[in-house]
Formats: sequence, structure tokens, C-alpha cells
Amino acid sequence: MGAETVLVTGASSGIGAATVRRVAADGADVALLARSEDRLRELAEEVADEHGVEALGPLTGVVVNAGLAQEPPTTVNEPDVYRRDKFGHF
Repeated sequence: MGAETVLVTGASSGIGAATVRRVAADGADVALLARSEDRLRELAEEVADEHGVEALGPLTGVVVNAGLAQEPPTTVNEPDVYRRDKFGHF
């Protein structure tokens, strides 16, 4: 990812924590935001130790980790409906 800094909300567990680990592994500095301060501190230390990244500089990306479970009906779209980002991810 280069000299990127990404904000991840809901970062203390689940999809948010997995996203933090992924973007840190890709070399981005990460700003973590969640309600659980103790888990945030643990995750921040983990990614700093394993990947040498920090949350510095202006943000170049934001991941908002919030979901809502809904009952059917659901719509299934083909993958090409979704726009890929500059890293080739959906």
C-alpha cells in the first residue's frame, strides 16, 4: 500500500480487527477506532510489533465497519457490479 494511512472503525474485533491486520500487513499505517480500549491497545501493539506500522499522517482511506442483519428478500449481484479499489480489491 505504500505510504497510506487508513482509519478502521469497529477495529477491536471481528471484521474490523481482521481489516486492521490486513491493511497493516499491506504496509499501511492504521488508525483504530472502537469502544473497547483494552482490545484496541492490544491490537495496536500487535500490528506495530508484527508489521512496524503506526497511525500517522493524513488519512488516505477509511473502512467503516458497521453492519445490519436483514431478513430476506436479498439481492445477489454479480461481482462485476461492485467497483474495485486502486488495490484491486472489491
